[in-house]
Amino acid sequence: MFKLPVKSASALLIFCLSVSTWGQILDDESLAEIQKRIDNGILVGVVIGVIDSTGEHYLSFGATKLHSGNKPTKNTTYDIGSISKTFTATIFMDMAKKNEISIDAPVESFLPRELSIPQIGENQITLRHLATHTSGLPLTPLNVLPVDPWDTYAEYTAEDFYQALVDTDLASKPGSQFSYSSFGMGLLAHILSINSNKGIEKLYRSRLTNPLKMTRTASQMTDRINETRAQGYSYHIETLNHVNSVWPAFKSSASDMLKYLGANLGLVKSELYPAMIAAHEIQSNQGLVHFQQAFGWWRDMADGKNIALHNGFTHGFRAFAAIDKNKKRGVVVLSNSSGYIDDIGLKILDPSVELWDSGKPLSIAMLNSINENGIDETLLEFRAIGKPELEKRYFINYDGINDLGLNYMRECKPEIGIPILQFALSLNEESADAHDSLAWAFEKNGQIDKSIHHFKKALSLNPKIPGAKEALKRLKTKKTEPVTCKSY
Repeated sequence: MFKLPVKSASALLIFCLSVSTWGQILDDESLAEIQKRIDNGILVGVVIGVIDSTGEHYLSFGATKLHSGNKPTKNTTYDIGSISKTFTATIFMDMAKKNEISIDAPVESFLPRELSIPQIGENQITLRHLATHTSGLPLTPLNVLPVDPWDTYAEYTAEDFYQALVDTDLASKPGSQFSYSSFGMGLLAHILSINSNKGIEKLYRSRLTNPLKMTRTASQMTDRINETRAQGYSYHIETLNHVNSVWPAFKSSASDMLKYLGANLGLVKSELYPAMIAAHEIQSNQGLVHFQQAFGWWRDMADGKNIALHNGFTHGFRAFAAIDKNKKRGVVVLSNSSGYIDDIGLKILDPSVELWDSGKPLSIAMLNSINENGIDETLLEFRAIGKPELEKRYFINYDGINDLGLNYMRECKPEIGIPILQFALSLNEESADAHDSLAWAFEKNGQIDKSIHHFKKALSLNPKIPGAKEALKRLKTKKTEPVTCKSY
Protein backbone atom coordinates (compact mmCIF):
# COMPACT_ATOMS: atom_id res chain seq x y z
CA MET A 1 0.00 0.00 0.00
CA PHE A 2 1.34 3.41 -0.89
CA LYS A 3 1.47 5.81 2.05
CA LEU A 4 2.22 9.04 0.28
CA PRO A 5 2.70 12.45 1.91
CA VAL A 6 0.74 14.29 -0.76
CA LYS A 7 2.15 17.77 -1.38
CA SER A 8 0.95 18.26 -4.93
CA ALA A 9 -0.91 16.22 -7.49
CA SER A 10 1.94 16.44 -9.99
CA ALA A 11 4.50 15.21 -7.46
CA LEU A 12 2.18 12.37 -6.53
CA LEU A 13 1.71 11.43 -10.16
CA ILE A 14 5.45 11.24 -10.81
CA PHE A 15 5.94 8.95 -7.80
CA CYS A 16 3.07 6.70 -8.83
CA LEU A 17 4.30 6.42 -12.38
CA SER A 18 7.65 5.20 -11.13
CA VAL A 19 6.18 2.28 -9.21
CA SER A 20 2.87 1.30 -10.81
CA THR A 21 0.45 1.81 -13.65
CA TRP A 22 -1.45 4.61 -11.91
CA GLY A 23 -0.40 7.04 -14.64
CA GLN A 24 -2.74 5.19 -16.99
CA ILE A 25 -5.54 5.02 -14.40
CA LEU A 26 -5.86 8.54 -12.97
CA ASP A 27 -4.68 11.73 -14.64
CA ASP A 28 -3.18 14.81 -13.04
CA GLU A 29 -6.57 16.58 -12.93
CA SER A 30 -8.17 13.74 -11.00
CA LEU A 31 -5.36 13.52 -8.48
CA ALA A 32 -5.53 17.27 -7.94
CA GLU A 33 -9.30 17.17 -7.43
CA ILE A 34 -9.05 14.41 -4.80
CA GLN A 35 -6.46 16.43 -2.87
CA LYS A 36 -8.60 19.56 -3.24
CA ARG A 37 -11.56 17.80 -1.66
CA ILE A 38 -9.38 16.74 1.27
CA ASP A 39 -7.95 20.24 1.65
CA ASN A 40 -11.45 21.75 1.59
CA GLY A 41 -12.82 19.25 4.13
CA ILE A 42 -15.20 17.46 1.78
CA LEU A 43 -13.16 14.31 2.26
CA VAL A 44 -10.97 13.14 5.15
CA GLY A 45 -9.35 10.01 3.75
CA VAL A 46 -9.71 7.99 0.55
CA VAL A 47 -8.47 4.60 -0.63
CA ILE A 48 -8.73 3.63 -4.29
CA GLY A 49 -8.23 0.08 -5.50
CA VAL A 50 -8.11 -1.18 -9.08
CA ILE A 51 -7.91 -4.76 -10.32
CA ASP A 52 -7.26 -5.75 -13.92
CA SER A 53 -5.10 -8.14 -15.93
CA THR A 54 -1.95 -6.52 -14.51
CA GLY A 55 -2.94 -7.23 -10.91
CA GLU A 56 -4.08 -5.11 -7.97
CA HIS A 57 -3.20 -1.43 -7.54
CA TYR A 58 -3.86 0.80 -4.53
CA LEU A 59 -3.59 4.50 -3.80
CA SER A 60 -4.44 6.40 -0.61
CA PHE A 61 -5.01 10.01 0.40
CA GLY A 62 -5.68 11.86 3.63
CA ALA A 63 -6.08 10.17 7.00
CA THR A 64 -8.08 7.55 8.86
CA LYS A 65 -8.76 10.16 11.55
CA LEU A 66 -8.52 13.93 11.36
CA HIS A 67 -5.16 15.37 12.45
CA SER A 68 -3.84 11.88 13.23
CA GLY A 69 -1.38 11.63 10.36
CA ASN A 70 -2.41 7.98 9.93
CA LYS A 71 -2.70 7.23 6.22
CA PRO A 72 -5.34 4.73 5.14
CA THR A 73 -4.12 1.49 3.59
CA LYS A 74 -5.62 -1.24 1.47
CA ASN A 75 -6.61 -2.97 4.73
CA THR A 76 -8.35 0.03 6.35
CA THR A 77 -12.03 -0.78 6.88
CA TYR A 78 -14.94 1.46 5.93
CA ASP A 79 -18.72 1.22 5.79
CA ILE A 80 -19.69 0.23 2.25
CA GLY A 81 -23.41 0.95 2.72
CA SER A 82 -25.64 -0.14 -0.14
CA ILE A 83 -22.89 -2.00 -1.97
CA SER A 84 -24.00 -4.66 0.54
CA LYS A 85 -27.05 -5.11 -1.71
CA THR A 86 -24.86 -6.71 -4.37
CA PHE A 87 -23.65 -9.21 -1.75
CA THR A 88 -27.28 -10.07 -1.06
CA ALA A 89 -28.01 -10.46 -4.77
CA THR A 90 -25.02 -12.78 -5.21
CA ILE A 91 -26.13 -15.07 -2.40
CA PHE A 92 -29.70 -14.98 -3.73
CA MET A 93 -28.57 -16.05 -7.21
CA ASP A 94 -26.33 -18.74 -5.74
CA MET A 95 -29.24 -20.17 -3.76
CA ALA A 96 -31.46 -20.04 -6.85
CA LYS A 97 -28.90 -21.83 -9.03
CA LYS A 98 -28.60 -24.55 -6.40
CA ASN A 99 -32.40 -24.90 -6.24
CA GLU A 100 -32.45 -23.80 -2.62
CA ILE A 101 -34.92 -21.01 -3.34
CA SER A 102 -37.16 -19.82 -6.16
CA ILE A 103 -36.53 -16.39 -7.67
CA ASP A 104 -40.25 -15.74 -8.10
CA ALA A 105 -41.44 -17.14 -4.78
CA PRO A 106 -43.90 -14.85 -2.96
CA VAL A 107 -42.55 -13.08 0.09
CA GLU A 108 -45.39 -14.28 2.29
CA SER A 109 -44.33 -17.92 1.93
CA PHE A 110 -41.24 -17.24 4.08
CA LEU A 111 -42.72 -15.03 6.81
CA PRO A 112 -44.93 -15.75 9.83
CA ARG A 113 -48.47 -16.63 8.72
CA GLU A 114 -50.07 -14.06 10.96
CA LEU A 115 -48.43 -11.22 9.03
CA SER A 116 -50.59 -9.47 6.47
CA ILE A 117 -48.17 -8.74 3.64
CA PRO A 118 -49.15 -5.73 1.51
CA GLN A 119 -50.21 -6.36 -2.07
CA ILE A 120 -52.26 -4.64 -4.76
CA GLY A 121 -55.14 -6.73 -6.02
CA GLU A 122 -53.83 -10.21 -6.68
CA ASN A 123 -50.30 -8.95 -7.24
CA GLN A 124 -48.01 -10.25 -4.51
CA ILE A 125 -44.47 -9.15 -3.76
CA THR A 126 -41.95 -11.78 -4.89
CA LEU A 127 -38.25 -12.21 -4.17
CA ARG A 128 -37.45 -10.97 -7.70
CA HIS A 129 -39.29 -7.74 -6.93
CA LEU A 130 -37.22 -7.22 -3.78
CA ALA A 131 -33.95 -7.87 -5.63
CA THR A 132 -34.78 -5.47 -8.47
CA HIS A 133 -36.43 -2.61 -6.52
CA THR A 134 -39.85 -3.18 -8.07
CA SER A 135 -41.71 -4.25 -4.91
CA GLY A 136 -43.49 -0.93 -4.33
CA LEU A 137 -42.03 -0.71 -0.82
CA PRO A 138 -40.66 2.68 0.34
CA LEU A 139 -36.99 3.54 0.62
CA THR A 140 -36.86 2.73 4.35
CA PRO A 141 -39.31 1.41 6.95
CA LEU A 142 -41.53 4.28 8.03
CA ASN A 143 -41.48 3.38 11.73
CA VAL A 144 -37.74 3.97 12.21
CA LEU A 145 -37.58 6.46 15.08
CA PRO A 146 -34.05 6.69 16.48
CA VAL A 147 -33.41 8.04 19.96
CA ASP A 148 -30.08 9.29 18.62
CA PRO A 149 -30.07 10.56 14.99
CA TRP A 150 -26.46 9.40 14.69
CA ASP A 151 -27.52 5.75 15.22
CA THR A 152 -30.63 5.15 13.14
CA TYR A 153 -31.17 1.43 13.69
CA ALA A 154 -29.62 1.01 17.14
CA GLU A 155 -32.87 -0.09 18.79
CA TYR A 156 -34.68 -1.38 15.71
CA THR A 157 -35.87 -4.99 15.98
CA ALA A 158 -37.27 -7.71 13.74
CA GLU A 159 -40.66 -7.05 15.35
CA ASP A 160 -40.42 -3.39 14.31
CA PHE A 161 -39.43 -4.52 10.82
CA TYR A 162 -42.45 -6.80 10.54
CA GLN A 163 -44.76 -4.09 11.85
CA ALA A 164 -43.45 -1.66 9.24
CA LEU A 165 -44.12 -4.24 6.52
CA VAL A 166 -47.69 -4.84 7.68
CA ASP A 167 -48.42 -1.10 7.97
CA THR A 168 -46.98 -0.15 4.57
CA ASP A 169 -49.16 0.83 1.62
CA LEU A 170 -47.38 -0.09 -1.61
CA ALA A 171 -46.64 2.85 -3.91
CA SER A 172 -47.14 0.73 -7.05
CA LYS A 173 -48.20 -2.71 -8.18
CA PRO A 174 -45.36 -5.18 -7.51
CA GLY A 175 -43.24 -5.67 -10.61
CA SER A 176 -44.59 -2.62 -12.43
CA GLN A 177 -42.30 0.23 -11.45
CA PHE A 178 -38.73 0.83 -10.28
CA SER A 179 -38.44 2.51 -6.89
CA TYR A 180 -35.18 2.12 -4.97
CA SER A 181 -35.85 0.43 -1.64
CA SER A 182 -33.38 -0.43 1.09
CA PHE A 183 -36.45 -1.76 2.92
CA GLY A 184 -37.03 -4.26 0.11
CA MET A 185 -33.43 -5.44 -0.15
CA GLY A 186 -33.26 -5.67 3.62
CA LEU A 187 -36.34 -7.87 3.55
CA LEU A 188 -34.71 -10.09 0.92
CA ALA A 189 -31.63 -10.54 3.13
CA HIS A 190 -33.89 -11.36 6.08
CA ILE A 191 -35.74 -13.99 4.00
CA LEU A 192 -32.48 -15.56 2.78
CA SER A 193 -31.44 -15.84 6.41
CA ILE A 194 -34.74 -17.55 7.30
CA ASN A 195 -34.51 -19.87 4.29
CA SER A 196 -31.00 -20.98 5.20
CA ASN A 197 -31.78 -21.25 8.92
CA LYS A 198 -28.73 -19.10 9.65
CA GLY A 199 -28.29 -15.67 11.16
CA ILE A 200 -27.39 -12.82 8.82
CA GLU A 201 -23.72 -12.70 9.77
CA LYS A 202 -23.24 -16.48 9.59
CA LEU A 203 -25.07 -16.69 6.26
CA TYR A 204 -22.92 -14.08 4.52
CA ARG A 205 -19.75 -15.42 6.06
CA SER A 206 -20.41 -18.98 4.93
CA ARG A 207 -21.75 -18.14 1.46
CA LEU A 208 -19.61 -15.15 0.44
CA THR A 209 -16.85 -13.70 2.59
CA ASN A 210 -15.19 -16.99 3.65
CA PRO A 211 -15.16 -18.50 0.13
CA LEU A 212 -13.61 -15.29 -1.23
CA LYS A 213 -11.21 -14.98 1.72
CA MET A 214 -12.57 -11.52 2.55
CA THR A 215 -11.17 -11.50 6.07
CA ARG A 216 -11.86 -7.82 6.75
CA THR A 217 -15.50 -7.81 5.70
CA ALA A 218 -18.38 -8.16 8.15
CA SER A 219 -21.78 -6.73 8.95
CA GLN A 220 -21.16 -6.50 12.68
CA MET A 221 -18.27 -4.78 14.47
CA THR A 222 -15.76 -7.61 14.79
CA ASP A 223 -12.36 -7.23 16.47
CA ARG A 224 -10.62 -7.31 13.09
CA ILE A 225 -12.91 -4.59 11.72
CA ASN A 226 -12.31 -2.41 14.78
CA GLU A 227 -8.54 -2.80 14.58
CA THR A 228 -8.33 -1.17 11.17
CA ARG A 229 -11.47 0.97 11.09
CA ALA A 230 -11.41 4.53 9.82
CA GLN A 231 -13.29 7.16 11.83
CA GLY A 232 -16.35 8.37 9.92
CA TYR A 233 -17.08 12.06 9.40
CA SER A 234 -19.84 14.30 8.19
CA TYR A 235 -17.68 17.19 6.97
CA HIS A 236 -15.36 17.11 10.03
CA ILE A 237 -18.12 16.12 12.48
CA GLU A 238 -17.38 12.65 13.90
CA THR A 239 -20.09 10.03 13.35
CA LEU A 240 -20.75 6.65 14.95
CA ASN A 241 -20.30 3.03 13.95
CA HIS A 242 -23.25 1.65 12.03
CA VAL A 243 -24.77 -1.71 12.89
CA ASN A 244 -28.17 -3.03 11.86
CA SER A 245 -29.43 -6.18 13.56
CA VAL A 246 -32.24 -6.67 11.03
CA TRP A 247 -30.42 -6.58 7.70
CA PRO A 248 -26.74 -6.50 6.63
CA ALA A 249 -24.74 -3.26 6.70
CA PHE A 250 -21.24 -4.31 5.70
CA LYS A 251 -17.84 -2.88 6.46
CA SER A 252 -14.96 -3.81 4.19
CA SER A 253 -11.49 -2.85 2.94
CA ALA A 254 -10.15 -2.04 -0.52
CA SER A 255 -8.19 -5.31 -0.59
CA ASP A 256 -11.27 -7.38 0.24
CA MET A 257 -13.42 -5.48 -2.24
CA LEU A 258 -10.94 -6.20 -5.04
CA LYS A 259 -11.24 -9.90 -4.26
CA TYR A 260 -15.00 -9.54 -4.68
CA LEU A 261 -14.80 -7.44 -7.84
CA GLY A 262 -12.11 -9.71 -9.26
CA ALA A 263 -14.38 -12.70 -8.73
CA ASN A 264 -17.21 -10.87 -10.50
CA LEU A 265 -14.89 -10.38 -13.48
CA GLY A 266 -13.53 -13.92 -13.46
CA LEU A 267 -10.05 -12.61 -12.62
CA VAL A 268 -10.27 -14.32 -9.23
CA LYS A 269 -11.42 -17.94 -9.48
CA SER A 270 -14.55 -18.64 -7.45
CA GLU A 271 -17.41 -21.11 -7.41
CA LEU A 272 -19.65 -18.06 -7.02
CA TYR A 273 -18.88 -16.85 -10.55
CA PRO A 274 -22.04 -18.33 -12.17
CA ALA A 275 -24.18 -16.68 -9.49
CA MET A 276 -22.36 -13.39 -9.98
CA ILE A 277 -22.93 -13.47 -13.74
CA ALA A 278 -26.61 -14.19 -13.13
CA ALA A 279 -26.83 -11.21 -10.76
CA HIS A 280 -25.55 -8.97 -13.59
CA GLU A 281 -28.52 -9.82 -15.83
CA ILE A 282 -30.61 -6.73 -16.56
CA GLN A 283 -34.17 -6.93 -15.28
CA SER A 284 -35.51 -3.42 -15.77
CA ASN A 285 -34.88 -0.22 -17.73
CA GLN A 286 -36.22 1.89 -14.89
CA GLY A 287 -33.00 2.50 -13.03
CA LEU A 288 -31.24 5.76 -12.19
CA VAL A 289 -30.64 8.19 -15.06
CA HIS A 290 -29.51 6.00 -17.97
CA PHE A 291 -28.66 3.03 -15.75
CA GLN A 292 -30.56 -0.24 -15.92
CA GLN A 293 -31.41 -2.48 -12.98
CA ALA A 294 -30.03 -5.98 -12.56
CA PHE A 295 -30.24 -8.13 -9.41
CA GLY A 296 -28.81 -5.74 -6.84
CA TRP A 297 -26.40 -4.16 -9.33
CA TRP A 298 -27.01 -1.17 -11.61
CA ARG A 299 -25.89 -1.56 -15.22
CA ASP A 300 -24.50 1.10 -17.56
CA MET A 301 -24.80 -0.14 -21.13
CA ALA A 302 -24.79 3.25 -22.88
CA ASP A 303 -22.55 3.77 -25.93
CA GLY A 304 -21.30 0.20 -25.99
CA LYS A 305 -20.32 0.13 -22.32
CA ASN A 306 -20.79 -2.97 -20.19
CA ILE A 307 -20.47 -1.83 -16.60
CA ALA A 308 -22.01 -3.13 -13.37
CA LEU A 309 -21.83 -0.69 -10.47
CA HIS A 310 -23.23 0.39 -7.12
CA ASN A 311 -22.46 3.02 -4.55
CA GLY A 312 -22.93 3.15 -0.81
CA PHE A 313 -23.62 5.84 1.76
CA THR A 314 -23.90 5.70 5.53
CA HIS A 315 -23.61 8.53 8.00
CA GLY A 316 -19.94 9.44 7.70
CA PHE A 317 -18.86 7.09 4.91
CA ARG A 318 -19.12 6.80 1.14
CA ALA A 319 -18.20 3.91 -1.13
CA PHE A 320 -18.22 3.18 -4.86
CA ALA A 321 -17.63 -0.14 -6.62
CA ALA A 322 -17.84 -1.04 -10.30
CA ILE A 323 -16.62 -3.53 -12.87
CA ASP A 324 -16.10 -2.92 -16.57
CA LYS A 325 -16.87 -6.26 -18.15
CA ASN A 326 -15.44 -5.16 -21.52
CA LYS A 327 -12.11 -3.92 -20.16
CA LYS A 328 -11.94 -6.55 -17.38
CA ARG A 329 -11.26 -3.86 -14.82
CA GLY A 330 -12.74 -3.35 -11.36
CA VAL A 331 -12.52 -0.24 -9.18
CA VAL A 332 -13.39 0.54 -5.58
CA VAL A 333 -13.27 3.94 -3.87
CA LEU A 334 -13.73 4.07 -0.09
CA SER A 335 -13.97 7.24 1.99
CA ASN A 336 -14.53 8.05 5.67
CA SER A 337 -16.56 11.18 4.93
CA SER A 338 -19.99 12.10 3.59
CA GLY A 339 -18.41 13.94 0.64
CA TYR A 340 -19.01 12.87 -2.96
CA ILE A 341 -16.65 10.31 -4.57
CA ASP A 342 -18.65 8.47 -7.26
CA ASP A 343 -17.25 10.58 -10.09
CA ILE A 344 -13.71 9.52 -9.16
CA GLY A 345 -14.59 5.84 -9.57
CA LEU A 346 -16.51 6.48 -12.78
CA LYS A 347 -13.60 8.40 -14.30
CA ILE A 348 -11.22 5.49 -13.68
CA LEU A 349 -13.50 3.37 -15.90
CA ASP A 350 -14.35 6.13 -18.37
CA PRO A 351 -11.80 8.98 -18.80
CA SER A 352 -14.46 11.14 -20.51
CA VAL A 353 -16.37 11.52 -17.23
CA GLU A 354 -16.24 15.11 -15.96
CA LEU A 355 -15.27 15.55 -12.32
CA TRP A 356 -17.37 17.63 -9.95
CA ASP A 357 -15.62 20.95 -9.36
CA SER A 358 -15.89 20.92 -5.58
CA GLY A 359 -15.98 24.00 -3.38
CA LYS A 360 -15.49 24.72 0.30
CA PRO A 361 -18.36 23.29 2.41
CA LEU A 362 -20.41 25.93 4.16
CA SER A 363 -20.77 23.75 7.25
CA ILE A 364 -16.99 23.74 7.85
CA ALA A 365 -16.81 27.51 7.41
CA MET A 366 -19.59 27.84 9.97
CA LEU A 367 -17.91 25.42 12.39
CA ASN A 368 -14.65 27.37 12.20
CA SER A 369 -16.48 30.66 12.73
CA ILE A 370 -18.41 29.34 15.72
CA ASN A 371 -15.19 28.17 17.34
CA GLU A 372 -13.59 31.59 16.79
CA ASN A 373 -16.48 34.03 17.15
CA GLY A 374 -19.44 32.23 18.77
CA ILE A 375 -22.84 31.35 17.38
CA ASP A 376 -24.45 34.81 17.40
CA GLU A 377 -21.73 36.52 15.39
CA THR A 378 -21.48 33.56 13.05
CA LEU A 379 -25.17 33.60 12.16
CA LEU A 380 -25.19 37.38 11.78
CA GLU A 381 -22.31 37.09 9.33
CA PHE A 382 -23.74 34.30 7.17
CA ARG A 383 -27.28 35.64 7.18
CA ALA A 384 -25.97 39.02 6.05
CA ILE A 385 -24.16 37.40 3.12
CA GLY A 386 -27.42 35.91 1.82
CA LYS A 387 -28.03 32.68 -0.03
CA PRO A 388 -27.15 33.87 -3.59
CA GLU A 389 -23.71 35.05 -2.49
CA LEU A 390 -23.20 32.01 -0.25
CA GLU A 391 -23.75 29.80 -3.30
CA LYS A 392 -20.95 31.64 -5.08
CA ARG A 393 -18.50 31.38 -2.19
CA TYR A 394 -19.27 27.91 -0.83
CA PHE A 395 -20.62 24.47 -1.56
CA ILE A 396 -23.86 24.64 0.43
CA ASN A 397 -23.86 21.17 1.92
CA TYR A 398 -27.31 21.06 3.49
CA ASP A 399 -26.68 17.66 5.07
CA GLY A 400 -23.47 18.93 6.67
CA ILE A 401 -25.11 22.05 8.10
CA ASN A 402 -27.94 19.90 9.41
CA ASP A 403 -25.45 17.51 11.03
CA LEU A 404 -23.57 20.43 12.56
CA GLY A 405 -26.73 21.54 14.34
CA LEU A 406 -27.64 18.02 15.41
CA ASN A 407 -24.17 17.46 16.80
CA TYR A 408 -24.47 20.47 19.10
CA MET A 409 -27.83 19.08 20.26
CA ARG A 410 -26.16 15.76 21.00
CA GLU A 411 -23.58 17.69 23.06
CA CYS A 412 -26.38 19.31 25.08
CA LYS A 413 -25.86 22.72 23.50
CA PRO A 414 -29.34 23.64 22.23
CA GLU A 415 -28.43 27.33 22.34
CA ILE A 416 -26.12 26.58 19.39
CA GLY A 417 -27.80 23.55 17.81
CA ILE A 418 -31.30 24.97 17.37
CA PRO A 419 -30.20 28.27 15.76
CA ILE A 420 -28.03 26.31 13.29
CA LEU A 421 -30.95 24.04 12.38
CA GLN A 422 -33.17 27.10 11.95
CA PHE A 423 -30.54 28.63 9.68
CA ALA A 424 -30.37 25.37 7.69
CA LEU A 425 -34.14 25.50 7.28
CA SER A 426 -33.98 29.12 6.09
CA LEU A 427 -31.68 27.98 3.27
CA ASN A 428 -34.07 25.25 2.18
CA GLU A 429 -37.56 25.88 3.55
CA GLU A 430 -39.19 23.08 1.57
CA SER A 431 -36.87 20.41 2.95
CA ALA A 432 -38.75 17.71 4.86
CA ASP A 433 -35.45 16.55 6.38
CA ALA A 434 -34.68 20.05 7.70
CA HIS A 435 -38.10 20.25 9.38
CA ASP A 436 -37.68 16.73 10.75
CA SER A 437 -34.31 17.53 12.32
CA LEU A 438 -35.61 20.76 13.85
CA ALA A 439 -38.61 18.86 15.23
CA TRP A 440 -36.27 16.34 16.90
CA ALA A 441 -34.21 19.19 18.36
CA PHE A 442 -37.26 20.98 19.78
CA GLU A 443 -38.52 17.75 21.34
CA LYS A 444 -35.10 17.11 22.88
CA ASN A 445 -35.23 20.65 24.27
CA GLY A 446 -38.72 20.16 25.74
CA GLN A 447 -40.46 22.49 23.25
CA ILE A 448 -43.23 20.08 22.34
CA ASP A 449 -45.57 22.43 20.46
CA LYS A 450 -42.78 23.52 18.15
CA SER A 451 -41.70 19.91 17.71
CA ILE A 452 -45.21 18.89 16.67
CA HIS A 453 -45.40 21.79 14.22
CA HIS A 454 -42.22 20.80 12.41
CA PHE A 455 -42.98 17.07 12.37
CA LYS A 456 -46.33 17.89 10.75
CA LYS A 457 -44.61 20.14 8.23
CA ALA A 458 -42.09 17.41 7.44
CA LEU A 459 -44.92 14.97 6.77
CA SER A 460 -46.75 17.45 4.57
CA LEU A 461 -43.63 17.76 2.41
CA ASN A 462 -42.81 14.05 2.45
CA PRO A 463 -45.54 11.69 3.71
CA LYS A 464 -42.98 8.85 3.70
CA ILE A 465 -40.36 10.47 5.89
CA PRO A 466 -39.35 7.79 8.41
CA GLY A 467 -40.39 8.15 12.03
CA ALA A 468 -42.43 11.36 11.85
CA LYS A 469 -45.83 9.69 12.27
CA GLU A 470 -44.53 7.63 15.16
CA ALA A 471 -43.08 10.76 16.75
CA LEU A 472 -46.40 12.59 16.52
CA LYS A 473 -48.16 9.68 18.22
CA ARG A 474 -45.66 9.83 21.04
CA LEU A 475 -45.85 13.61 21.37
CA LYS A 476 -49.63 13.54 21.88
CA THR A 477 -48.98 12.32 25.41
CA LYS A 478 -46.22 14.84 26.11
CA LYS A 479 -46.45 18.37 27.41
CA THR A 480 -44.00 21.23 27.30
CA GLU A 481 -41.76 20.78 30.30
CA PRO A 482 -38.16 21.36 31.40
CA VAL A 483 -35.88 18.52 30.34
CA THR A 484 -32.63 17.13 31.60
CA CYS A 485 -30.26 17.13 28.66
CA LYS A 486 -28.73 13.81 27.69
CA SER A 487 -25.36 13.97 25.99
CA TYR A 488 -24.59 11.15 23.56
